[in-house]
Amino acid sequence: MAEMAGLETAPNFRSHKVLVDILYKCLGLKILRVTDHGAPSTAKPVLMELRTLSPWVEKLLEHKRYSKLRSAYTMRWLKILGKEPRAYFAEYRQIGTDTGRLSGDFQQVPRVVEGEPNIRNAVAAPPGMTLLELDYDQIELRFIAWRAREETLLRLYREGADVHAFSGRMLFGIHEQEGILNPAVRRTGKTTNFGLSYEAGSEKLAEIMLLSLTPEDIAHVIRLLRVATLHEAAAQLHWRWHSTFPGVRRWHAEEKAQIARRGYALAPHGRIKHLPFLRSKDPKERAPAFRDGINHTIQSPASDLCLLAATMAAPTMYGDLGAVAGPWPSHDSLLWLIRGDVRPAGAYLRQVMEQDAVRRFEDLFGLEIDLPITVGLKAGIAWGSLDHLTT
Repeated sequence: MAEMAGLETAPNFRSHKVLVDILYKCLGLKILRVTDHGAPSTAKPVLMELRTLSPWVEKLLEHKRYSKLRSAYTMRWLKILGKEPRAYFAEYRQIGTDTGRLSGDFQQVPRVVEGEPNIRNAVAAPPGMTLLELDYDQIELRFIAWRAREETLLRLYREGADVHAFSGRMLFGIHEQEGILNPAVRRTGKTTNFGLSYEAGSEKLAEIMLLSLTPEDIAHVIRLLRVATLHEAAAQLHWRWHSTFPGVRRWHAEEKAQIARRGYALAPHGRIKHLPFLRSKDPKERAPAFRDGINHTIQSPASDLCLLAATMAAPTMYGDLGAVAGPWPSHDSLLWLIRGDVRPAGAYLRQVMEQDAVRRFEDLFGLEIDLPITVGLKAGIAWGSLDHLTT
């Protein structure tokens, strides 16, 4: 990397000053944004834009990914384990987040992304055992459809449709009869679904797309929409998405009004999130506070439903179904270590997560979740390479 930038020795690439000198002086790249103090920005969204202009920036991003994986996970795990090989189980903090989601090692391990190091494969089952993972399918987007009473989203989930594929086709005007959908179109539909569900504007959507999509995907989006820049594409996608799902924008407005009136966010089952920046005079601080509040009203019940399912299932899992350890929550999924055949455990957990826990959740909080909740199953030896399982 030093040679590519015309340097004799490798500097500290984590230094903002060093990166400014390399990017904007040595390489002569265009300054896209500046910090609040007026200095050229080296934030990740800026680097994601610059990577199309310089192969050095692509190498820098790769270096940052590898360095983060090494420092945050590999070296820390090795330090905990010491020299003697032994089992290591994640620890969780029950009150680490406002939403109710447990915070701990497994929550932070990044999801598997094609072309990147698969750090999840460091989590593996001992000989003779199997990892079983059950993941709530699009639970937060389903809860948004439920809370917003967004009729199109509700209909799609009730029909068992592929919501991300539907959104991709809708955003680009592609009819279902036109054959196999380009994967980049579905990925764009997924990115837009989750980005705009939480009240992102078109600028924020462009930033999310830079972080979530490959350069090839972004080029495909720009080409399909016949625009010149990603920001123009994001503006079009923003308008088309909200035109198709108008109930979400209406719900955003209603929820923001409630948050402003209370001074805090209130999830449908009663969990509160305090938002001190709502009182800020700076709109750059208020806007994220409102987004955090809207996020809370969805992420909180999804997290609590997952934890409720875990506590309901544990006695039977350890009694009759071969559970050796677990559950380890990770986002909206539960990971178990099973001895023997995993299929009976998978079938039981699916029943608990899709039916029993949902009914208990409704009874506890006086709610009615009137759309299907579904769970995907995977099993295997290494967490990052699990195979889909049917029961």
